[in-house]
Amino acid sequence: MANQNRKLAVVVGCNYKTTGLFSELDGCHNDAFKIHQMLTTRFGYDPKTVVLMTDRADSPVMPTGKNIKDKLKTMIDASKAGDNLFFFFAGHGGIVQPRVKGRKPAQSITPCDGNAITSLDFRYLVNRLHKGASFTILADSCCSGGLIDKEPVQVGPPRILLQDQAAAADDEDEAAAPGDHDMNNRFVSYEVLLDKVSTLSGLNNPDLGVHMVNLFGSDASLMFRMLPANQRPTPLTPDQGILLSGCEPSKNTFEAFDEKGQRCGAFTKFVSQVFIKQKPVTRKISNRKLILMARNVLGDPDCDDPQFPCLYCSRKNADAPFLNYKPAAGRALDSSEEDEEEEATTSK
Repeated sequence: MANQNRKLAVVVGCNYKTTGLFSELDGCHNDAFKIHQMLTTRFGYDPKTVVLMTDRADSPVMPTGKNIKDKLKTMIDASKAGDNLFFFFAGHGGIVQPRVKGRKPAQSITPCDGNAITSLDFRYLVNRLHKGASFTILADSCCSGGLIDKEPVQVGPPRILLQDQAAAADDEDEAAAPGDHDMNNRFVSYEVLLDKVSTLSGLNNPDLGVHMVNLFGSDASLMFRMLPANQRPTPLTPDQGILLSGCEPSKNTFEAFDEKGQRCGAFTKFVSQVFIKQKPVTRKISNRKLILMARNVLGDPDCDDPQFPCLYCSRKNADAPFLNYKPAAGRALDSSEEDEEEEATTSK
């Protein structure tokens, strides 16, 4: 049927130079363009089914919290069995630490307007997914490990964060980088986020959620608008959510330089190179294999800024091909050719 096995995507890159709310980044637009190219030239995505959003001054639709969630909801609600859905985000991330009893710290991404999208939002988006469809998230942002609430871990540490671990992420970043931009990491601390939104709201309150709801109303994260964690509905299990994160739950991702000398995310650079160098993609690489390859390269202790990508999904999806891609019929690479190709792709 014509509607079966569709490939739909939302691709977002935020450099924060138009809003001035957070420390500026240089590589996130470049990341979004790389992923768009990878999807359309290597994975068979029709450009018409890929929503590309950046916060460039001339962008027709800015990647605000509302706009990103609206695009994701539209894509998910339109999904059918067999569809492959994909979301990519490059930009700042962090850990939200609500000051409300019963609510635990949670990972989040930071849209251009500061309206944080949390791991609880992604859990509910995955829960809306049509049975038989898959939803892959690739996040090149700090603290992105565990960005889908309650999703089981396959590679990396559990997503559960204690209050002191969340605070340690802020302390580690401040000690390592007096200025976020100096280290080219993609981290927004809780204190910075609270300061920015409280300035916008004009309220004097230590609870981030009060400011978020005041500023964004029903478009604020579910985390700030619903029952405490111990009273929330349990997620649907098993599900088809697949998260490939650029780092561990309380760690940073960093920017690097691509082959043209332009800034880009180190994780995005790795992933795009793995597939763009294959003309066409001649072999299946599982989600697990891709993350292990990335950890081997990006986590090298000789790297200036080592980071450890993670994988959160079911065991079945861990061993499924990335984006469920199945190469066209033809001569398969033998094991020696695969080893040579992998070595060439992952060489530093």
